[in-house]
Amino acid sequence: MLKLSRKFVVLLLAHLILGASALYSEAADESERKWTSYMRGRDGTEYFYDKGAVIETPQRTLQVWRKRVFRPGAAQKEIVTFDQLACDFREEYRTLRLSVTYWDGTTKVYDKWSPWAHIYANSPEQYLVNEHCSQSYKVVPEK
Repeated sequence: MLKLSRKFVVLLLAHLILGASALYSEAADESERKWTSYMRGRDGTEYFYDKGAVIETPQRTLQVWRKRVFRPGAAQKEIVTFDQLACDFREEYRTLRLSVTYWDGTTKVYDKWSPWAHIYANSPEQYLVNEHCSQSYKVVPEK
């Protein structure tokens, strides 16, 4: 008989819960999301997130729908992602779902999870961690 450690079972259950919540959140129609603008890049890209749907998991991560709207002339019109951001010392985030809409109206959806990436100071990701993580952990701005 296969004997599994308690830690492995807890991690497995956490991943299953994350996957299920991603699928549940994915089911929400785009028109149901209430986008809140929170940042504008130097290149004119505007950043939005669904403020009412931010979830902090027991594993100390945020799950959040984000949208980036690009200025005319950019390769794509907008990108919508379902992201996971670490609320602890890791200073990392990853994308669980990505949807790219092009200027001609076509959309491509990618459901493969990205690897963890670093959260940089003064970034859109840092804003979300500082705004929504419940513990006092914050990303310190670089000097």
